[in-house]
Amino acid sequence: MVSRYDIQKLDPAALAIAEVRAGQAGLSVEEWLIQAILAQSSASAGLAEPSSGLPSGGALIIGAGMSFPATVESSAGAVGLISTFHSHISRAAVLLSAAFAEAAVPDFKPAAMRRSPREKRLSAVWYADVVGTCLEMSHKVRNALVHEWQPTTRAEHLAEEAFLLLSGLTPAVSELWRLHQSDRRRAYAELAKHLDAITREFELSAELVAEVEGSDDSAQSEDQRFAKLRDSLLEKSEGSLSLTQAANLLGVSRQAMHKRIKAGSALGMMRGNELVLPRAQFAEQEGSRPEILAGIPEVVRLFSVAGGWSALQFLVEADPNLAKPPIQALREGRVAEVVSAAKAYLDADSG
Repeated sequence: MVSRYDIQKLDPAALAIAEVRAGQAGLSVEEWLIQAILAQSSASAGLAEPSSGLPSGGALIIGAGMSFPATVESSAGAVGLISTFHSHISRAAVLLSAAFAEAAVPDFKPAAMRRSPREKRLSAVWYADVVGTCLEMSHKVRNALVHEWQPTTRAEHLAEEAFLLLSGLTPAVSELWRLHQSDRRRAYAELAKHLDAITREFELSAELVAEVEGSDDSAQSEDQRFAKLRDSLLEKSEGSLSLTQAANLLGVSRQAMHKRIKAGSALGMMRGNELVLPRAQFAEQEGSRPEILAGIPEVVRLFSVAGGWSALQFLVEADPNLAKPPIQALREGRVAEVVSAAKAYLDADSG
């Protein structure tokens, strides 16, 4: 049995709706709630559908947290708001379209929505179609709310369901519903204002997600650009050798080769999970094994902070102080000039 104590604990929005629906059904609030609970229980058991005088959607729970319809709660941040807004606005658009078709409204032709600069910034993200569709539907629904028309009984019920659904997006669901009972036209106009505000919040949330997605895309693009730069630098340095290949070339063990790299007497860099050595740093010796080119250790140690890839970029690209790539100057024995050019390069880079 539903007591007055239970009714007093109802959410104001739920109580307002219950009072109106009870009046429409010619019942007391207590009687209407009992029928609603029985109808819901029967429906959940597959026994019967709720009667026309009862609410057709939303949760009906007796207790301190009882509310119908429930106001929207954003539990998933910006993406949650986008999802919820899409669900409510699309269902409301269907209901209002059906209401206008039922009432044979001939003069409703909403003006085309102007695309905002903010929406253009969303064009490249994964949910762009959803965002665009939501904004378009919101624009049409908003115009439908303020359109003057004469509803039939069935059309009014459809429009009322849309009104309740859209009101659930706002924090003023109770006030809007009470106003709807006394001044329907003003209630729809007020709801249209709330929808404008909600749509702006939806746009801002969509833009925020786009910015985050865009940041991820930018980071990915940066990684791709760096990978291309690394491949280009290795190509300019006559390709690369693995640690094993470099060790075999110099006739030393892998461990010895690795120690040279750690000590800065050879240039080696990580490419993904692989340690690679630019081939151009090895000087061919007639009748003997190749050696690390003179001047390479000095350059590598100067670039200990900037890193091996920066050192390679300095070595293989033309330097204005040398009028040629430093790696070529080293092959000519111009070690002191290359070291001076490296210091100038690092000073200019840090400035």
